[in-house]
Amino acid sequence: MKEDDIVFLKQLVESLNEAESKLREAYYKKDSEEFNKIKKFMLQINRRMSDAIK
Repeated sequence: MKEDDIVFLKQLVESLNEAESKLREAYYKKDSEEFNKIKKFMLQINRRMSDAIK
């Protein structure tokens, strides 16, 4: 794996961690619209990570 790929994956992991905090916040606020928006974003990050690993 190239160094650029590793840096990219690290950025994705950081984004995923931030999104997880926001997802939890939306859950506790019972903000279903924001929760679903963040969930979709997290799934997109997951797909990007999978693609980068392939």
